[in-house]
Amino acid sequence: MSMSDCNTPRMSLNIGGDDVTEFLSVLLGRIKFPYRELDLNRSYDWNVMEDLKWRLCTLADVSSLDNVGILCYSFS
Repeated sequence: MSMSDCNTPRMSLNIGGDDVTEFLSVLLGRIKFPYRELDLNRSYDWNVMEDLKWRLCTLADVSSLDNVGILCYSFS
């Protein structure tokens, strides 16, 4: 291991896109998301959550705290 490896911390997570979709549905279920009868076993509902995931979720390489942003949405 070189010294440069120690300066860039990395973490490997054993999750994928479907896990993010399922977790997003849990989070939206806890707030006032207007689609209360959401059932991820139905293909239409799954596609709705996939679309929301692509629109609302992001994973960016942040090199400093100046690059951190917060996106706020209201479903009421």
